[in-house]
Amino acid sequence: MIRPVLTGHPRCAERVAGGSYEGAVGTLPPLIAPIVFTTLLIVAAFASPVRTQSLTVTGTFDANDGSRNNIDESIAAGPSTLVLTYNGGISLRQKTGAVIAANSLSSFFNTVRRSTENAFDVRVLFDEDTKRFFVSAAGNNGGQACATEPCVSDLFLAVSTSARPTSLGLADWQFFAFDATTENGVPTRRWADFPSLGVNRDAVVFAMQMFPMGVPATGLNKVLKIRVIPKSNLLSGGAVTWTDFTGMKDPIDNSSLNAALQPANHYGNPHAFFLVGLRSFGCGYVVIGVEHASVTPSLTVRSVATLTPCQQAPNATQPGGAAPLFVASGVRTPPVYRNGSLWTIRTVARTAGSTVVSAIEWTQIDVTSWPATPTLAQDAVMSMNDTFEYYATLAVDLINNVVLVFGRSSFTEFPSLYVTGRLHGDAVNTLRPSMLLEAGTASLSLTPNAGSGAIPFGDYFGASFDSTDGSFWILGETARNATTIGRRAGHVSIANPFTDTPLTSGVTLIKTIHMAELRARMDQVRAVVGLSPFAWTDASLSAGAVVRAQHITDLRTALSELYAAVGLSPPTFTDAPLTPGTSIKAIHVEELRNALLAIGG
Repeated sequence: MIRPVLTGHPRCAERVAGGSYEGAVGTLPPLIAPIVFTTLLIVAAFASPVRTQSLTVTGTFDANDGSRNNIDESIAAGPSTLVLTYNGGISLRQKTGAVIAANSLSSFFNTVRRSTENAFDVRVLFDEDTKRFFVSAAGNNGGQACATEPCVSDLFLAVSTSARPTSLGLADWQFFAFDATTENGVPTRRWADFPSLGVNRDAVVFAMQMFPMGVPATGLNKVLKIRVIPKSNLLSGGAVTWTDFTGMKDPIDNSSLNAALQPANHYGNPHAFFLVGLRSFGCGYVVIGVEHASVTPSLTVRSVATLTPCQQAPNATQPGGAAPLFVASGVRTPPVYRNGSLWTIRTVARTAGSTVVSAIEWTQIDVTSWPATPTLAQDAVMSMNDTFEYYATLAVDLINNVVLVFGRSSFTEFPSLYVTGRLHGDAVNTLRPSMLLEAGTASLSLTPNAGSGAIPFGDYFGASFDSTDGSFWILGETARNATTIGRRAGHVSIANPFTDTPLTSGVTLIKTIHMAELRARMDQVRAVVGLSPFAWTDASLSAGAVVRAQHITDLRTALSELYAAVGLSPPTFTDAPLTPGTSIKAIHVEELRNALLAIGG
């Protein structure tokens, strides 16, 4: 356990006015690109037909806003708006894609950014606890190139004042800057690179890589730092303090951790705040838990071995002999904490066909027994023959349905954007066939990085759960011509799997099959969140039986228990309570269906 004792202070903390698929189950066929990917829901509880449940892309929009080639995408969904970020800009949009406001990243943070500083490595998330957007970035006046004092490095944070901001200015956001160079109040000459952001009920957590000022950055002079900021004072306008951690060690061999750490996006309230990174040597992840984050934080570090090899991923090939795209290994995007598990993703090397390609490893880590050593629930690698896949990011809903967005290119395919995913009832270690969101139309011929000779195309794409309706939003990049990187956002939903959709008032007869489908799906979802099957009245409903008010009341009760289990207020219902003899209407069944679909059922 690492226990620092000092705290730091922000410069401005006051409220501002305004292939193959590897895993335990073996090998799946090569990925294809259909319009909809589906699975069969097997209902064993009672005699109803097998229904097909699917993840479907219900719409996309062009997310370019005038800055063509800035990279590193991030997206977050609130009740009525989306926030999209990239390395250089930010936009606030309606869910149709229409732009409400857009700004450069440096202008967005202008009230707290020093005049000599840039702004980069932006992240955005929507905090379900406070119903606010959080946007973070880093800034410096040269970093490794800064040879003349003062050399500065800051962490920037913007927090919306409501769930529905209508601008990107002081009227709708609080802005903060925190000196990144200090370690628990002690000045250093190090600058922060690749900062990442996480939020839970108690704290806002940054993780970053620290490098010496004025010296070329290498793995040999890198120091990892975690900064824990109590959340309550930050949002209330009180005095903000923080606690810094460095010197984290691999619990297996006691070596210093060197790969980037990622704070998790937290849904629910575990007693620890979790971060995920890679072991310094050998395969496997490290999981770091921050206990007592709002009072006197301390760290616990655990290691978990993965089932698959983890060699450094190669850069990604493009058609026509063009320079490759830069691909970074390691954990580059925030994990997701849901229902006692951490979901994380990284890019690894695989031999697929005749080529060593970049492939995507996705992992579900069970932390329900924390601080005991975590265990693997799922761990698998998605790869495709002679094809490179990269920049993957995932989002997870209330009942462990997962959507994953990623890029793909090959000797014959231009850099393109894809999505895949899984539903909670799918076989362990499997994903659905991938689906094309936007095809690239050229090989990029932008200036390569001097060291690697590869073209910078990104580190991460964006994915977000939308708690308004249980859907997902994704954001990524393609090559639209040799010198233009395109951005596309997509909306992914779980298609309605029910018989007679939609039910029409005064037209559709309410049948026992409607009850049986809801009961089966309700019990399946209840099992995911640890609830027992419901004790249904008239458990065996036969075709032609009368649907009674008690059957609807049972479903309402079971659904309300389910909502409580995932931390949501229960839905409201028409004609509540239903009394015996009440006529059952289409609206009674449609409300139950929609409320169940809203949490992924």
